[in-house]
This record gives sequence, structure tokens and C-alpha cells, in this order.
Amino acid sequence: MSDFHTGIYGAKVMSWNEYNPRDIFDALMNEMPDASKDEQLAAVRERVKLPENEPYLNVIIEYWFANAYASRHRLELYSKSKLAEHTEKARALKEKVKEHIKQKVIFLDMIMPNGKPLRECTGKDCAKAGGWLSKLAKKVKPNQKVGDVLSEAQVKRLFK
Repeated sequence: MSDFHTGIYGAKVMSWNEYNPRDIFDALMNEMPDASKDEQLAAVRERVKLPENEPYLNVIIEYWFANAYASRHRLELYSKSKLAEHTEKARALKEKVKEHIKQKVIFLDMIMPNGKPLRECTGKDCAKAGGWLSKLAKKVKPNQKVGDVLSEAQVKRLFK
């Protein structure tokens, strides 16, 4: 079972309140549908300032506070040590995915951005595609086809 933190849900929790500020917003939008955004904002400000609407203003303040509080604590969660931990996990996952790709993918059959399988691409095509394919471009002359020059095993060794 997960914890329920009202502050994290922001607008959703605000809408459950007896004094839902959306009621004021909806009423004003119906009263002045053709007004500009600035005019509608000014009208909301004036309506919320009315003494009888103080409970609505309190909900708006709580909503703002909950979002500001959650934002600040999200930043604290990603302190340098946490960030380093996440970075290392991401690096390990990236290596695992690369290894999976090396084992399962037939590189020479991969369809490249130009619509051709890698085996039919020239050194020039690889250079244009960039990334790790630039390594292939160094091994394959501009007008040679990858499949004529490199084996699947050679291509896999160049993939990093």
C-alpha cells in the first residue's frame, strides 16, 4: 500500500475541498467568456479578495504551498549522493541494454535512417548518420558497402 500525501497531489486535492477555488474560476469564466486572460485573472483576484471568500483564498494558499513544498523536497531528494547513485544505476542499465543489443541484434540487417539495411549502406551513409556509425565510416570507404567490407562480428565489435 502506498502512502497518501495530500501536499503532493496539489490541484486534485484542492478540488476535494468544500471551498473549491475552481467554483469561483468557473463562475467568472461563465460571466466573462470573451474577456482576455489578463482581465479574467484580475476578476479572479478581486473575487477572491472579498471577505466572504476568505476560505477560498486559504485553499489557494494551501495549494501553492503544497506545490512549492513538494518542488523543494524533490530537489533535496536529488542531492549529490542521490544523483551519483542514480547516475551509476543509469550507466549500469545502459551497459546491460548495449550488451543485450550486441547479443540479439543482427546489425547488418538493421534498417538505417535512409531506409536501407546497414549492409547496403556506404561509408558515406554511415558518416552522415553519425554516432557509433562514424566508426564504421572510418573502416568503409565512402562508396563501399558495409556488408562488402565488414562482417557481423566486426560491426558488433565497433558498436559501443
